Amino acid sequence: MSGHRQLLLVLALLQAAFGLLAALGQLLFVAGNPAYLAVPLVRAALLVTAAAVGRRWGMVAILVLEGLSVTGFWVSAVVGLLPWVDATVTPVGLLANVALPGAMTYLAARLLAAATPAPIAAAPARPAPTLFLPTGFMS
Repeated sequence: MSGHRQLLLVLALLQAAFGLLAALGQLLFVAGNPAYLAVPLVRAALLVTAAAVGRRWGMVAILVLEGLSVTGFWVSAVVGLLPWVDATVTPVGLLANVALPGAMTYLAARLLAAATPAPIAAAPARPAPTLFLPTGFMS
C-alpha cells in the first residue's frame, strides 16, 4: 500500500497547485485584495499536510476536503441551471473538481480501510469446571 500513499501525495500536490493557481487568477479580479488568498492557502496546506503524514486523521481530512470539493462543484452546477446564473462546466473543471477528488477519495478510503484494525473476536467461553473423582472413591 505504500505506492498508494505516494500517489495520494502527488495528487494532493497537483490539486493544491490547481487551487493556488485559481486563487492567483481570482486575485486579478478582486483588485489585488490578499484576503481572498487565505482560504485557498489554508486548504492547500491542509491537503498536502494530510496526505504527507499518512495517518488516520490525514485520510479523514482528505475525505472531508474532497467531499466538499465535489459537493461544491455539483451545487454550482445545479445553481447554474437557474436562468439568471451562469455556470460553465469545462473539461478542466470536471478534471480538477470531480475526477481528481474522486481518485483521491478512493485512495484515501482504501488507505483508511487498510489502516483500520480488524475487530477483536470475543474470547471463547470457558467450559464449566469438571470434577474428576478417582475410581473406587465412592464404593
